[in-house]
Amino acid sequence: MRTVTHTSMRPKWIRTLLKALRDDGYSVAFFDADTRMDNQLIKNAQVIIACDPAIVQRLRHTFGQNKLYVLITSQYETISSKTADFIFPPSLNYVRRQLRAILRLRDQSATLQQETEKLHQSLNNSQVEIELLKSAIIRNVSHELRTPVLQVKSAVSLMSEDSDNPELISYAKNSMARLEALVKNITLLGNTFEANLGPVIVRDVIDYVKRNINRAWRYQGALSRIVTCYDEDTPPVMADKQGLSTVIELLIDNALKFSEGEVTLSVTSQDDCVRIAVSDQGIGIDPANIESIFDMFFQVDASSTRKYEGAGIGLTIVRLILKHHDSVIQVCSKPDNGSVFYFTLKAINI
Repeated sequence: MRTVTHTSMRPKWIRTLLKALRDDGYSVAFFDADTRMDNQLIKNAQVIIACDPAIVQRLRHTFGQNKLYVLITSQYETISSKTADFIFPPSLNYVRRQLRAILRLRDQSATLQQETEKLHQSLNNSQVEIELLKSAIIRNVSHELRTPVLQVKSAVSLMSEDSDNPELISYAKNSMARLEALVKNITLLGNTFEANLGPVIVRDVIDYVKRNINRAWRYQGALSRIVTCYDEDTPPVMADKQGLSTVIELLIDNALKFSEGEVTLSVTSQDDCVRIAVSDQGIGIDPANIESIFDMFFQVDASSTRKYEGAGIGLTIVRLILKHHDSVIQVCSKPDNGSVFYFTLKAINI
């Protein structure tokens, strides 16, 4: 930064002030009775120091308020405090005015801080209320749906025993299975999931998931498509058994839905962790949608005529459950080349 200096004699304290400003990196323009005005130097200066109030007023009017104006004068009583940002050497009245201004600004700052804290608290409370309301709505909807869904499912089962129209019964069962899965996922989403972590044998979880798949209408015939690769030496993991079962079943459901071939469930040990992955050779995911697929109700194809059914909450549930396990769901995918969803859990050495 450049300090504009001139040959006129100045008191020592003025020279000290100029040096201090220069050392702090400010460009300074100083004007007294012997100084020639240089508009370019004034334009580049950050601090303007003058000994004449008229000069300060003229420069402030010409070059605006984005500079710091300092007036050096002994005529305290005739100078308005609005003439310059600072007046040197300061009179007692000037010091009192500045102190009052500082105290007023301090009070205003404290009030602003209090208002800001109240606003933050209000926003936090509003967010909590919204989350509670959302959870209450989801729980009520799922509760009201479960009973009629069970009744309709029972009716379809009875009809299938006497019906001579297998195509119609198959259509009814598939639709019922979709509705049942939707209600189940909504129920999971509405529940406040609390992970009860403990030692879990992954093989037991996989067997449980397969039994669920085999019983579900929407999975009829799908069990043969699932290939399990499991290392028998895999140690137990620290997990919530029901939560882990839900995660694996939802990932398999997602793979079965978006592919027609084999779906591979693999479990491998990695150092002090166990990696669980579900892969398919389906339609894959566009890189632009990778981050969004875990958002609630997200659909890659949101049209009413989309090919693949679902409400877009399965992967959201996966992410939320794994968050309680201090784990993160990862995905590798390319369009038309399938997808791999995987995560790791802490292993327990026995």
